[in-house]
Amino acid sequence: MEGAHTETARPRVLYLATTFPRFSETFLQREVQYLQEQSVNLDIRSLWGGDGQFDKEPVETSSIQDLPQFLSKIPVWILRCPDAFREILGILLQRRLPMVQNWLENFWGFAWALNHARAIQRNPPDLIHATWGTMPAAAALALNRLTGLPFSMEAHAYDVFKHGGDWLLEEKMQSAKFIRTSTRATRDHLLGKDVLPEKIHLVRRGIQLQATGHSAKLNKKPMRILSVGRLVEKKDFSFQLAVFHALKERGFSFEAEIVGHGPLEEELHRESNRRGLDHILNFRGRLNYHNVEEAYHRADLFLFTGQIAKNGDRDGFPNVVAEAMTLGVPVLTTPSTGVLEAIEHGSTGFVLDTKSPQAWADTIQSLQHNRQIPEIRTNARSWINENFDIQKNGQALFTLLMKHAKR
Repeated sequence: MEGAHTETARPRVLYLATTFPRFSETFLQREVQYLQEQSVNLDIRSLWGGDGQFDKEPVETSSIQDLPQFLSKIPVWILRCPDAFREILGILLQRRLPMVQNWLENFWGFAWALNHARAIQRNPPDLIHATWGTMPAAAALALNRLTGLPFSMEAHAYDVFKHGGDWLLEEKMQSAKFIRTSTRATRDHLLGKDVLPEKIHLVRRGIQLQATGHSAKLNKKPMRILSVGRLVEKKDFSFQLAVFHALKERGFSFEAEIVGHGPLEEELHRESNRRGLDHILNFRGRLNYHNVEEAYHRADLFLFTGQIAKNGDRDGFPNVVAEAMTLGVPVLTTPSTGVLEAIEHGSTGFVLDTKSPQAWADTIQSLQHNRQIPEIRTNARSWINENFDIQKNGQALFTLLMKHAKR
């Protein structure tokens, strides 16, 4: 299935995303680019905003302004498919209300499907693919009920764990042709659901592998420490600030950068000021990938301090950790389940099973003279080459899509 193909030789896939392209979801963009290179005929729909274009290709977008139009289609489907409409309405109304955000995500997915089902039915794709188990999978499920078209879906950390997981996840999985997930931990969790095990496929995300990476020693002064991610509870950047404070109190020579933005930005800025980190820590905000890559090249050490948030949300295997590994930046991490699939202490990085800022400061200081760093860089890049190559993983996703597309 490799190589170039004509568009007519490949099934058409209706590709449903929540917001596409999204700044923080470069992994989806890489997958779309790979599928396009395989001449897959992708009809990309962004259900909640987006730029309206990706790689010079149009992306159809929707927003809250479309709600009246969506609701106007209800009488049409009551008349055309009363049983299917009643089933969809029952799903929304006859169950215990979950967290409001997740109910709204599913509601919007169903509403979007009601609005677009007739047009999709007139020019049916060979497969509908939902990139998340929340809003996109709700739209795919509703389209399946209204039109009979097959769909596949993905389920990742947010969909599976936040507030106990998506409200309708099992029902969506039962109806899907296949479910793709990207970490062993999430796959194992999904295997406990009421769904056929053979439907669940582990296909990791992917990055473009780098020919060369970091080779500098860690004993330069100041040591440059980097972290990248959304400023949200599950990333626990507040703990990183405590570590930086401990290093500062010891007189350790370092500079730190945090790249990203999010709801905790102001709070973290205040905490940084309170701890006297103003001239040591630089909050870079949201950067494009070129500038993020430059930050990796400047860095001597990458910190990941992921945790399980109070609402159950957590990371799977963050792409930023993979990016640091492939660029030769040693990673120091908490024992987050997904990350442990890649980071083995003393082999591909460093794992600290403690939330003691002093213990983290001890470890960071000790890394300046750690003779294993060159070997760890080599091992980390080898793991990424084996497990995170966009060519290999993109091909695996491509094969699944082609296998399950209706011909």
